Amino acid sequence: MRWIRWWGVIAFAAFAAVVGGFWFLLADSLVKCSIERTGTSLVGAKVELDKADLTLFPLGLKLTGLQVTNPEEPMTNAVSAESVSMLIDGVNIFRRKVIVEEMAVEGVRLNTARKTSGAISRRPESESKKGILDRFALPALEVPDVREILSGEVLE
Repeated sequence: MRWIRWWGVIAFAAFAAVVGGFWFLLADSLVKCSIERTGTSLVGAKVELDKADLTLFPLGLKLTGLQVTNPEEPMTNAVSAESVSMLIDGVNIFRRKVIVEEMAVEGVRLNTARKTSGAISRRPESESKKGILDRFALPALEVPDVREILSGEVLE
């Protein structure tokens, strides 16, 4: 029995217990808080989530009771969803790529009334003028005219 290092087995068991305890007690709460905080800062109004469930096997995330407040009308939800669930490719996470293999959104409702106001304290004027759509540029979906392109080119 000298080939078993008991201090190593005990250290591994203690480490596994700490990581497992963290996972079962805090992981879901940390995900929920980070989604609410990041969503609120992006939208400029409250983003609320009833529950977040992070799973390891298979790697996935399920959000329950998502409510995104309309920043112009704080007593109205711009979007609300009963549940959003997704499966993520776990291998590519180590390559810093997030690939959502499967996603399901259930119970989506637009412009629903809220029971409490979703307004947050106002940000500085320069920051509040930037909407969420102003931060992201979408590619143009129109097909350019060939004659216009060729008229601007110097052809021999």
